[in-house]
Amino acid sequence: MRSALRTLTLLTALLLVFSEQAAAHGFNYDEVYLAYLKLAPPSDWDKATDDYMSLLQGDMWGRAKRNELEWPTASKNAKERLKALVAKFNLSEPFEFVSKGEFGAYDPQSQTFEFSGADSNGSFFPYGGGAFAPQLSVTFLNGFEFRKIKVPADLARETIDNSYRQVEFSVTFVMVQSYAGTGRIKARIKSITFSDPFKHRTLATLTAR
Repeated sequence: MRSALRTLTLLTALLLVFSEQAAAHGFNYDEVYLAYLKLAPPSDWDKATDDYMSLLQGDMWGRAKRNELEWPTASKNAKERLKALVAKFNLSEPFEFVSKGEFGAYDPQSQTFEFSGADSNGSFFPYGGGAFAPQLSVTFLNGFEFRKIKVPADLARETIDNSYRQVEFSVTFVMVQSYAGTGRIKARIKSITFSDPFKHRTLATLTAR
């Protein structure tokens, strides 16, 4: 009995910790999953709760499931907490992540590199989640706005010579749409900052139109 109560208390505390997210969302699985549920509330909250709790603390959640006496209360409390967490999740706060890619051809006349790393035909996957978590993917609706990256000729020359056009890019974006039961999320980019991954120098920052 004490073990079951301790498990229930820990589960409640765990959800409370995750209810106090930072202002800017990280591109980790749990925060992306909350955004996904906020945009398209599930028809089966029991399954959504099971997925979320299995992700956060699978062993603890498994122990709660195996206690027939405490499970009804534990599952009810966890579901209520998750619903509250989704309700207060702030979609207006941007997400951020850093990735690596490559510039394409450089046009000396316009001083722009071609870039296709944020196009809508590509998907990005949040960090973490584990092998058994439902797959979540994010695609950008306005990636086409970031196909021409203006970089001065001197920096462009160094990028081509020293890093084989490899770049690091930091994306700030907001989630705008999801499709219940699919794991697919549409997002809109607010800005992208490109940098040289070797010299750690900013090459360009572009803001969405």
